[in-house]
Amino acid sequence: MNLIGTGANQTPLGAMLPAGSQSGGPIKTTTLASGSGTFTPAVDGGLCLVRITAPGGGGGRAATGTQGAGAGSAGAVVEFLARLSGGQPYVVGAAGVGATTTNTAGTAGGYCRLGSMVAPGGLGGGVATAGAAPTVGPGWIAGGAGGNGGNGVAGNAGSSPGGVTAGTGLAAGGTASTGGGGGGGGDSADGAGGAGGNGTTTTGSAGATATGYGAGGGGGGGGNTTTGNGGDGAPGRIQIWEYGRV
Repeated sequence: MNLIGTGANQTPLGAMLPAGSQSGGPIKTTTLASGSGTFTPAVDGGLCLVRITAPGGGGGRAATGTQGAGAGSAGAVVEFLARLSGGQPYVVGAAGVGATTTNTAGTAGGYCRLGSMVAPGGLGGGVATAGAAPTVGPGWIAGGAGGNGGNGVAGNAGSSPGGVTAGTGLAAGGTASTGGGGGGGGDSADGAGGAGGNGTTTTGSAGATATGYGAGGGGGGGGNTTTGNGGDGAPGRIQIWEYGRV
């Protein structure tokens, strides 16, 4: 048994922890999935583990022709311990939207904030080139970059999170048949990018929507008559595990 104090004043460590925390688990868990407001901890000044996952960017839609569109990148992730006192402002930005108009880029994902900590969202894919990975500081996990669309060839795969070599993500680029394939969306630490749309001679297919949290949407496939829409990015979230006054 873990004891604190000396002699007759020794007390089991578990008796000093907040109710529900003796087993090592959190006393309360909160997930903030949208909007903005104020988060107030159950125990003022209590220890909190926070994970912020910013949303991903949407995929682009190419101009008609042989070029496929670029994919969206994934949002950044940061995890930290903090003693939170009083109400903390929070924002959960919206996921990036895939382009639905010919020759248009997808939109970027919004940022996520808890207190002073802010994680940037993924960038939207362009009409040919992909959204780059968001810039982050040391200790943060950068979202994976999206893949570029192919010009008469298959699109590039998306990238893994954390600055890993391009093309190592789970989302494949679309195939080509005259029209180039769309790029694959970038992966986040909490989600997988959407696959790129396939290119055809006439009508390109749409890029896929990202899954999980924070990943980028796939780029639309190219076509000489109609190009495919871009896929939407995955949403963001803020997770808070409270351990009380430990």
